[in-house]
Amino acid sequence: MILVDANHVLRWFLQDVPAQAAQVERLLQSSAPNCLELTSVTVAELTYVLRTMAYDHAQIAGVMTGLCSFESVRQFSPVDARALEIFSNTVLDYEDCFLIAQALVENGDIASFDKKLLKTFEKLQLAE
Repeated sequence: MILVDANHVLRWFLQDVPAQAAQVERLLQSSAPNCLELTSVTVAELTYVLRTMAYDHAQIAGVMTGLCSFESVRQFSPVDARALEIFSNTVLDYEDCFLIAQALVENGDIASFDKKLLKTFEKLQLAE
């Protein structure tokens, strides 16, 4: 297993440092199946950085989905996958979406004063 840092993904996606982008592309193309992993923390960092660069939620989720199309990249956990799905369809920060996803996947609850978060959580609970 190789844990991929957010900076690696950013160089590949943004193509702002061509030599590094090419290095990441080679890693994605030549690594063994399911040996590259993006942790939950890396995904959160990526969503934060890309939002500061004015990418919208759907574009950011598309980047993550695109990465998983490489055979070398391990698929996201059920919580991460659900968090990205929620993120792409709401205005909530990724961290809130992750909290909602974990509660939904693990049949848990959420204690929060954030009304948008709780409203989204309740809506998604009813839909399941």
